[in-house]
Amino acid sequence: MEVVLLSSEGLPEGSVLSLKWGDLKRQAPVSQTGQHFRFNDSPAQPLQMKVEVLTPLAPAQMVSINPMQETFEVAFDPQMKVRLQQRPVSELQRPVVDITNAADGKGLPARS
Repeated sequence: MEVVLLSSEGLPEGSVLSLKWGDLKRQAPVSQTGQHFRFNDSPAQPLQMKVEVLTPLAPAQMVSINPMQETFEVAFDPQMKVRLQQRPVSELQRPVVDITNAADGKGLPARS
């Protein structure tokens, strides 16, 4: 099934439309008229769709993440902040390339 955002009215700038059907959730800015939201069909029975409008309480923050720092905090204002933790996930890690013998391999000829 596909749902298309045809229009929106009276919603605050920066609002996000959130649609949840079954276990799947799709989100997009309400300003993206024509946005397609795709869901798996359920021919066995109809499911109710949860429709929400999410409105930002604070401006977005750009955060530089130090890979050596396990936890970090994002302050939106003195009373609103979140503390986050980053940790490695083995199945998402890029493989380490062994370059120990790279100099011995055939490459470009040495400059004379």
